[in-house]
Amino acid sequence: MSSVANSKDRILEAAGQVFREKGFAGASMQVISRKAGVSKSLLYHHFNSKQELWHTMVEQCFQRSGILERFYSIVSSGDMRSLADFAQGEEGFFFFLARNPGVVRMMNWLDLEGGFAKGFPDPCSRDAVLERIREMVDRGVIRADIDPVVLPIVYMSICVNWFSSRWKYLDWFGDDKDPESIDRRFIGGAIDILLRGMTPDGKE
Repeated sequence: MSSVANSKDRILEAAGQVFREKGFAGASMQVISRKAGVSKSLLYHHFNSKQELWHTMVEQCFQRSGILERFYSIVSSGDMRSLADFAQGEEGFFFFLARNPGVVRMMNWLDLEGGFAKGFPDPCSRDAVLERIREMVDRGVIRADIDPVVLPIVYMSICVNWFSSRWKYLDWFGDDKDPESIDRRFIGGAIDILLRGMTPDGKE
């Protein structure tokens, strides 16, 4: 690996640490460059802005996970049961967040700070997701009266909010004290409710 590529990786790793600790607004390019052990000019050689750095870091994290590619493949099959299994399974967004609490923390920081213009996920990924959902609506797999834009927002909101605030609801699960078991009970029930609400009668 070249020293330039290696410096970029160090910057992304350092940025993740700083963003998790200080949030987007509280992080500075100066602190990130110092933590990465690179000059500020080299940091700006790789990234034009702090916002670009944040998005690159998050997008790289998702690319490594392969979530979107698996989602596209499952949606192309048109099998709602497979989609539901994916949404609540180890390879889906929910357990991606369970394994990456730093991503949840960074999202929470942005929520508190008011976010910024370029939303989540990146526009290309967002448009690809919506296109696949519209295909399922056209094939009659998802109810035609449901707004395709709302579905992924509802799902992502459920996942992020759970890991942001599950400490408030643990007692609701009674004697079940195992965090992984509680996570599975929650997302399994949530996906079952979503599945029943989004599919035409008789197509669960």
